[in-house]
Amino acid sequence: MKFPRLIILSLAVIALLGGCGSSNEPTGVRAPTLDTAPPPAPEGLSATIDPAVPSAVLKWAPSTDPEVVGYEVYEYAPDPTRENAFVLADALEGGTTSWNLPGVTKVTVKYFRVSAVSKNGEHSALSTPCKVTLQPGRSRLPFEG
Repeated sequence: MKFPRLIILSLAVIALLGGCGSSNEPTGVRAPTLDTAPPPAPEGLSATIDPAVPSAVLKWAPSTDPEVVGYEVYEYAPDPTRENAFVLADALEGGTTSWNLPGVTKVTVKYFRVSAVSKNGEHSALSTPCKVTLQPGRSRLPFEG
């Protein structure tokens, strides 16, 4: 079947006037932008007793950033005035906002900080330090938090 020349020319004109092929950009489709801003630092870090365990736990307020997928707990030794003295103690996934404090064999002072982690791998600043004095025994009660 042959198309008349007039129909072919008409289709070519319509394509040109309609903008077909005039741009390399996709129409109506935008690539999602990645959120590269770090989440806010966790707040309200404190040591309390969890009667269900019973043991001392570190707790903090959940992040207000919906992109947060976990938290990292850092332990400082010997004191938090040295920023490079922290060690990653644990990485927690999901909405967990508490962490069981470690057992000790003698009265021990420890400092902890927490960082929020977004789904894009961005880390928040570290929370303010929480000083905890732990004592040996099953309950591992903190003297201060």
